[in-house]
Amino acid sequence: MQKRNITWSRLLKLHGQEYRTWLDENEKRFQIFNKLAEDLEHYVIESLKPRPYEDASTDDLCKMFVYSIPDILGKCDDAQIYEQNMAALAYAHVHLLERYRRFWDILLRLLDQAVLPMSDNELEVLDVGTGPAPALYAVYDFYRLLQEYAREKDYPLLGIPFPKLSSVESSRNMEHFMHIFSEVSQRTRGPYATTFHDFKGLDFTKVRAEAIKEHTEMCKENKGKQWHDYYDYQTQSWESWSEEMEDPMLLNGLYRYNFVIFSNFLTNESDVKEWKEELKATFLSVRHGGIVAVTGGSENLPKYEPIYPLVREIAKEAHLDQIIPVSGEIACQYSDAYAKRIKQHYDTVWRWIKSNSVIDDPFLASYRNGKLSDVKSLWDPNTDLQTPKSPKEFTLLVFRRNQRPPKLRKKR
Repeated sequence: MQKRNITWSRLLKLHGQEYRTWLDENEKRFQIFNKLAEDLEHYVIESLKPRPYEDASTDDLCKMFVYSIPDILGKCDDAQIYEQNMAALAYAHVHLLERYRRFWDILLRLLDQAVLPMSDNELEVLDVGTGPAPALYAVYDFYRLLQEYAREKDYPLLGIPFPKLSSVESSRNMEHFMHIFSEVSQRTRGPYATTFHDFKGLDFTKVRAEAIKEHTEMCKENKGKQWHDYYDYQTQSWESWSEEMEDPMLLNGLYRYNFVIFSNFLTNESDVKEWKEELKATFLSVRHGGIVAVTGGSENLPKYEPIYPLVREIAKEAHLDQIIPVSGEIACQYSDAYAKRIKQHYDTVWRWIKSNSVIDDPFLASYRNGKLSDVKSLWDPNTDLQTPKSPKEFTLLVFRRNQRPPKLRKKR
């Protein structure tokens, strides 16, 4: 890359509005959103078709899929429901497009305020509570289009290396969805696998120390040989030879991130209190100048009201500063082109199910005294995307590290 003689903030202020105009005038954002919707429709429908080695029929698969939807609408905070067959697929069908679209809105907001994470080296991204990966897919597409824009306009300083996408997700079914869907949607850089499977007990300082110890022992074992392995923390394994990794001190950069995301993950006050040390450890893993984005249900709702003050306090303890102009409530959109495309996605899947299984409107209306009424409302082509239960807004908190964590400061 060409050496910068200008700050990232200044570069984003110079080119941010032009990039937004380029996205809109060329319909780049909608094209990539429409492609995501088409890929998701294909994936969902193919998943409802029986495989030769399976005993389940199309009716069986469609019923499992439909029965999962009330749970992921009403009990999405319960991790156990994602152990059910089709629950991860149902969650992706209902939420992936909207959550992806919302995170695009967040990235544009970061761009407008010139605090979008950027790096001369590989941009390290960590998504906690990844689910079907809507935030990671949004990051993937946003920065890919930024690269395309930089090449087209000949702005080499904006052409940063592609982000490295890491994740925390406990559900193996969600991980399986993410892996296969990344292949289906032809995402050559993933994400393909979960980096960490459990947020509880996750301590990056400890994980980093273990990686350094393992590397040091390997170097001792291979002393005098002409090759060394390096630790790939995406796969959590030692990979191919790298000259730089001969110095164990360089491994201090492991598990440090430019961009940390909590998207619809911190949804219960009790969880936030229980995870205080894990949250602090994650916040402390943010690099100098790095960003943490926490987003979820509106702070104006009773369920979420006590959560965000706790997050602010933990971020403060980790020496992160809240970026006030970026943080706040963001309105949900239900009538624009993206909302209409989401509704079209629901209709497409519903038409296929009605045409290929015993499930139809009377089935939804009669099942267990209307237990599937939410599904019927979701799939009714005569209804709008917005329902009386739909949120009007969501909350975004953005924090930045403006100073190095205490343990990283150099002694004078």
